[in-house]
Amino acid sequence: MGEEAGREFVEAGLITEEQLAEAMNAQKDIGGDLPRILTKLRLVKEEDLLAHIAKREGLEVVKPEDVAVDPEIMAKLPRDLIEKHELVPLSHTATDLRLALPNPSNFPAIEEVRFLTGLEVQVFLVSSKDALKAIGSHFAADETPVARHRHKRDAREIAREVGGMGSAADTSREIAEIDTSPAKLIRALAALLVEKRVIAADDLKDRVRRLEQ
Repeated sequence: MGEEAGREFVEAGLITEEQLAEAMNAQKDIGGDLPRILTKLRLVKEEDLLAHIAKREGLEVVKPEDVAVDPEIMAKLPRDLIEKHELVPLSHTATDLRLALPNPSNFPAIEEVRFLTGLEVQVFLVSSKDALKAIGSHFAADETPVARHRHKRDAREIAREVGGMGSAADTSREIAEIDTSPAKLIRALAALLVEKRVIAADDLKDRVRRLEQ
C-alpha cells in the first residue's frame, strides 16, 4: 500500500495531509506497509484503520477473544513466514482455511499459505497486537523451560540496553562490531527502529512483557 491508499485514508478522515507526508517519508526510509507505519507512528489507531479496511474490503475483523491459532495448520507453515506477516490460521476444514492477518493486501503471503496447505484461504482481519499475542503464545508453549528462560533474559537485556544507547553514530559503531558479537546486532537494530519511530519504546516494552508471560 502506497500513496494511493494514503490518499484514501486522508479522504476518510483517518489522517491529515501532514500525517500522510510523515508516513510516506518514513516508508521511503525503512520500507514496509503504509498502514503498519501509520500505526507504529501513532498517527492513527489500529482499530480505526482495521474498521475502515474491513468496510472497504467487505471483511470481518476477528475480535480479540476469538483470536486463537489452529495448531495443525501452524505446524505446516514456516515460523519465519508466520512471524514476518503476522499470520493467524484460525481454523480449517478439508478444503478451506480461515486465515487472519493485519494486511489483507499481502497477496504473496496469502498465496504461499494456500500453496503450503493446499487449502482455499478465506481472509479475515486481525490487529497486529492480537496476532502477535496469539503467535507468541503458540510458540512459547512449544519451547522448553530453558529456552523460555533464555529468551526472557535476552529480551530484558536488550530492552535495558536499547534504553541506554545513544545516537545513530553509536548505533553504527555497534553494528560495526557484529562480527564478534551477534547480540549487539539485535540491540543496535532495536535501537534504530525506536529512533526511526518504527516501533515506540512502549511497544518494545509490551513485547518484552509478553515474552515474560
